[in-house]
Amino acid sequence: MTFSKKSFTLIEVVVALAILGLGIVAALSLLTSARSRSVKAYDRWKEMHMMSQAIEYLMLIQTENDHVPERFFPYDNFSVNYSFNDPTGLPDDAETTVGSWELTTMKVELRKNDGSINRTMSIDRIIASDESSTSTE
Repeated sequence: MTFSKKSFTLIEVVVALAILGLGIVAALSLLTSARSRSVKAYDRWKEMHMMSQAIEYLMLIQTENDHVPERFFPYDNFSVNYSFNDPTGLPDDAETTVGSWELTTMKVELRKNDGSINRTMSIDRIIASDESSTSTE
């Protein structure tokens, strides 16, 4: 008696569905983690972009203002604070003032409107000596 097999058994179908289910779960897990990583990367990029816009403006101004104007920093939920400090990490015999120019460190903070600091950056800058006498907090 010859018996020909023309259909799948129940066990074969269950095993195939289990393998398919595991593949779908793995693919969805990868997609979810990739999405969260891309959102985090976008947020970091946006913060660095905002910092670079603010720093470009601050590096070009010749006098201190209370804030960065909205046309240079058009972000509603963020603000930029900056102050001038004495430079650190210089040799003891280094001159920080030459003629009417002074080496300072400009500390720039990107803040959310709730007051929390998102990013801080320090930049060494040469300014006119009378410009460093006032600072903005």
